[in-house]
Amino acid sequence: MHRPRILSTVLLLGLVALTGCQEPAPAPDPQPEPAAQANETFSSETIDVGVVVSDMEASLRFYLEAIGMQRVSSFEIDEDLGRRSGLTGGVPFKVEVLKLGTGETATSWKLMTFGTRAETQENTHIHNRVGMQYITIFVNDMKAAVERLEAHNVPLLGETPTPLADGRHFVLVKDPDDTFVELIGPMGE
Repeated sequence: MHRPRILSTVLLLGLVALTGCQEPAPAPDPQPEPAAQANETFSSETIDVGVVVSDMEASLRFYLEAIGMQRVSSFEIDEDLGRRSGLTGGVPFKVEVLKLGTGETATSWKLMTFGTRAETQENTHIHNRVGMQYITIFVNDMKAAVERLEAHNVPLLGETPTPLADGRHFVLVKDPDDTFVELIGPMGE
């Protein structure tokens, strides 16, 4: 597994977005562009993310109403497929698929629940747990995003909205299971 490399890349990209720094221009490379290589290797250039939540209704309210995602589909994994696939060892479950948009390249945020919460769940800061800690969502109007969050009683964390060097703003919130959600975008009117 390449977890340290992937985590380093994710953290670097987050820091670039947060500080407004520009990545250095890549050196000319006689090899095919990475996107061309990815298309030969992968059937999709997006990664769908599966998230186990403790309360499906609370998570749906947060992601659909407070964040503004769209529910696009749902599906069920039965006991047999859960066992044969190695996903659950035989526990059936339902998945609610959410997206930021309806395009083919929109990332799927797949929520599922087993009705329980992990015992060690403290997540005060991103360094408190291993694994996926946060997602970043780029918005067109931060003022509208903040108003939607406040209307759903979602507290803003830290001293946010925080202005960034490039004129955009940064807002940090948590979902019902303490996963951090970063919003980045212009303040709007």
